[in-house]
Amino acid sequence: MKKRIIYNLEDMVYIESAEAKKELGRIDDILNEKHLLIGGLAVKYFYPARESKDIDLVCSDAVRNTIIRELYPTNEWDIFDENMDEYRPDYHIKNKKNGLIISFGPKIKEREPYADIDWDLLVKEYSIAFENKRVKYKKIYIPSAGALAFTKLISFVNRETHKDIQDLQDFVDLTNHKSCALDDLFNLIDRVADKSKLRENFWKKIASKKECASIIAKGNIFKLADFFTESKPSPQSNGFADATNKVNILEDNPIIFFSQKKRPLEADISDNLKNAEEFFFMARTGVNFLGSHKSAVCHAIDNGCVCKFLIVNQHSPAIDYGQLRPIVDRKNVPVSYQWLQEIKEYDKGRNRVEIRVLNNFPPFGIEYFKKKDGKKIINVRPYFLTNYEPEKRPLLMVKEHSEWQNIFYSEFEQLWEKAQIWGNTRGWGKPKRIVLDGSPGGGKTTLLSGTSQRDIYNREFKGINKSGYTVFGNLINASIEDMRRKSANKSIQPPDDWKLFFECATDRAIKYYEAAKPDLITFYDRGIFYLEIMAERNNCKEMLPEKYFSFINENRYDDPIFIVHPILGIEIKPLEGDSKTRVFTDDERIEQDKKIVALYKRHRYRVIEIPSPDSPDLIRNFEVVNNSVNDRLSIIKKELGL
Repeated sequence: MKKRIIYNLEDMVYIESAEAKKELGRIDDILNEKHLLIGGLAVKYFYPARESKDIDLVCSDAVRNTIIRELYPTNEWDIFDENMDEYRPDYHIKNKKNGLIISFGPKIKEREPYADIDWDLLVKEYSIAFENKRVKYKKIYIPSAGALAFTKLISFVNRETHKDIQDLQDFVDLTNHKSCALDDLFNLIDRVADKSKLRENFWKKIASKKECASIIAKGNIFKLADFFTESKPSPQSNGFADATNKVNILEDNPIIFFSQKKRPLEADISDNLKNAEEFFFMARTGVNFLGSHKSAVCHAIDNGCVCKFLIVNQHSPAIDYGQLRPIVDRKNVPVSYQWLQEIKEYDKGRNRVEIRVLNNFPPFGIEYFKKKDGKKIINVRPYFLTNYEPEKRPLLMVKEHSEWQNIFYSEFEQLWEKAQIWGNTRGWGKPKRIVLDGSPGGGKTTLLSGTSQRDIYNREFKGINKSGYTVFGNLINASIEDMRRKSANKSIQPPDDWKLFFECATDRAIKYYEAAKPDLITFYDRGIFYLEIMAERNNCKEMLPEKYFSFINENRYDDPIFIVHPILGIEIKPLEGDSKTRVFTDDERIEQDKKIVALYKRHRYRVIEIPSPDSPDLIRNFEVVNNSVNDRLSIIKKELGL
């Protein structure tokens, strides 16, 4: 292929893509945050033969204007927008001195977004730093090979110009690249609102253009599909089922087995939700389903669908004994609860969503759809105790009008009637806020997060957060950081400005309190009352803001408050960032510990005191410390019924 070049007025020669990369370096220098580069230059990073000179940067209108204003002043450059479109510009920027032309085509965020492409998600979770001459740019990133292939797939399906063939070629070249993580590609495809439509339109587009057959013939991903299917997709196919070689469902077979990644069209979740009148879902935790299909459920609610969700109660003993890896469920249930809460809030005022919880694990998972045309579909997910990989577990679809469908549906109905309404179980429906407090050096942070800055061995233990609970870290240290952000003195300490400190700390404590999610337990490394302990010790109680007293009079943490007694006989030195007012001697810590207990009791809290380890000399022994952590955690868990 003949290389495209640019001649300047003195007949010097430039390689367009090389000059474009230089310009990216200049742009990188003035950006303040990560931006995504897409298009041909991004593809060229993985496939050097890709010709491109266009700088396709995803940015806001304000960033676009900053780039042009700072890098291309009118006394040095001529600027022309070939599209004459603020939302879809195509700038040709010519250097007045040497004739160099820069092609800058920013993808403006304010314009109508691309269907199924979330630029912010790509730059946050699916991007790598752009690199030129072995120098990594600091602010310009490109999608990973798999994520970039996804954008090309979407462009190919939706584009109506001649560029769609190049999109398909890019898709093949990217998926052929050794760094292409198919997980990235399939995860992004799984987020598409209507995957069935995407597949259908892809193969229709392939069939409509004769050039496509020769391109996909060179794609490893298509060769792989050929290997695992009975017959390869035909570009001449007119139907979606033929094009994708979907599972052939025999009418006389009442039960069809399939895998998660190769669902029959009739079992496709997104497609069924789109036309569902009723949708019932039962699972252990439902974390995978909710993570992938929450938006599709919300669309179904908009269309009038009535939804029922049935999962295990977070506080059920089944969490600990229901399978061989209980920690998996303990982590997943709080996440599922949060997603269900978001669905419930989305449904607010329409009453189309019901949620119930079981105290035992259900015997199997169910997806039940009643379509608007009256058709009923039940997909069943058997559970396994030893196979933890969802993609390896078989699923089965139970055909309508078979005796098996009635059996599975009846099981769901009976379990639903016996289940507890979500929000009425052990105080559900509102957050549960649990505080661990006490004087320094008791091990609160280790109990909550499993680690401690003060541990010179940098060991990691099994803290409360490892079980999936939300934990808000040390209130005082976080408040000092807030102070420093507001002050010109970046090393300011509380004694330098008690009023500012207590203002920041009160705001931080209230923010932590309000961030607790309904139906979830949230843990706190110190409560707001510790500010009163500090104020009293430093004779500045008058510096506590009015909102501190308003808050403690109008709000409460949940009982009990756990006071973690200090570990005595160990040397505690101030760390960088610690408050200079922090107490460190054994006597000081014992005295402060008593005051903390008294303060909570004065406010009518039920206090549970957690003893310190008997032998501080053994703190260097991992097994001893680990046992101590587990013993003290067991007090908390037993009290809370975890």
